[in-house]
Amino acid sequence: MYFAGQATSMFGDGTVAVTYAFAALLVTRSGWAMPAVLLGLWVTRMLLLGAGGRAADRRNRALTMMWADAVRLGAQLFTAVCFLTGEPRLWQLVASAAVFGAATAFFVPASKAIMPQLVPAERLQKANSTLGVVRNAGLIAGPAIAAGLYSVGGVPLALGFDILTFAVSVVCLAAIAGGLPRPEPETTAATTRRDKVPLRGAFAVLARYPVVAWIVAVWCFSQIGVASVNVLGPLIARDELGDVGQWSVLATVMAVGGLAGSAVAGWLRVARPTLLILVLLGTAMPPQLLVMAHWPRLWTLAVLFAWTSVALAMCGVLFDTYLQQNIPDSVLGRVSAAEQGLTSAMIPLSLAICLPLATLVGQAAFLTWTAVSTATLAVVALAVTTRIRRR
Repeated sequence: MYFAGQATSMFGDGTVAVTYAFAALLVTRSGWAMPAVLLGLWVTRMLLLGAGGRAADRRNRALTMMWADAVRLGAQLFTAVCFLTGEPRLWQLVASAAVFGAATAFFVPASKAIMPQLVPAERLQKANSTLGVVRNAGLIAGPAIAAGLYSVGGVPLALGFDILTFAVSVVCLAAIAGGLPRPEPETTAATTRRDKVPLRGAFAVLARYPVVAWIVAVWCFSQIGVASVNVLGPLIARDELGDVGQWSVLATVMAVGGLAGSAVAGWLRVARPTLLILVLLGTAMPPQLLVMAHWPRLWTLAVLFAWTSVALAMCGVLFDTYLQQNIPDSVLGRVSAAEQGLTSAMIPLSLAICLPLATLVGQAAFLTWTAVSTATLAVVALAVTTRIRRR
């Protein structure tokens, strides 16, 4: 039941970015609509992630996810009604995105923390892999679904598909909620004091697990590389590969690589997953960035883009499984919230800084610096976490 609801919802998630891009262009042609919508989405999500992590550690996780999806359904329904009944306004899109982001802050920590309640420990990796495959399939198929629905019925029909997938998720989560126990929360005085500032409390819990914290640090820094690929990649395709259309080849390769990596991760058997995660984070992205900087060739980049996407997808599955198997259930939601808060914050920050820095110091120099810094940080993290384990 859980998989049915989430798989359906993930295909709806894949349509959101394209649908909101269409909606933003209809609302205003100034180009500011989409950044405003994204700002509304990310600000509320970041502000409430700590509260979402605390709720995941104190409430029934299926019910938390159900109500979060119900709120997100309502946010999408509000936008669809605005387009159906009159001329939509930018503030309506921003408000809808803000509510959507706030609900997502509660949904994500609970979705990571609920898995040990549904699946035996030895099956968690396979379960996370299966969900990763469906998630990446949704990201591949979603834009085409959104474009097709938009061409037939405009923004309301495209949003209607996402609303329908949220409804399926709500029904499935409601069906399993009664069989899940409420987590046993920590009740120490220090925990109660930190929980008055929820996100601070989540970071304090994360600090108890330094191996996890170092992986999150490397992962956060690697977001600069991911942003560099997405922002500078089309420019390199235009200037070095002769046609910006070549970027579509590389983007497709990345999407397929993510799908393949999620599938492969389900079959891996690794004695020390944290070691493999840091090795992959330190060795996958840097070669790709160096080739982009100094020797851009289509097929060389395609191979490296595919491998990097495979490696990052494997890291995601292995890391989620490691958290679910090694972090106590009473704090798993808050650790997931802290990890999501840091990595999520790095996405818009990285997208904002990579082009100005590349323009300031030169594209090749910026990509080289990012590659070397990512590899160096991964080596440091490997050394520190190995020492921690020995002690």
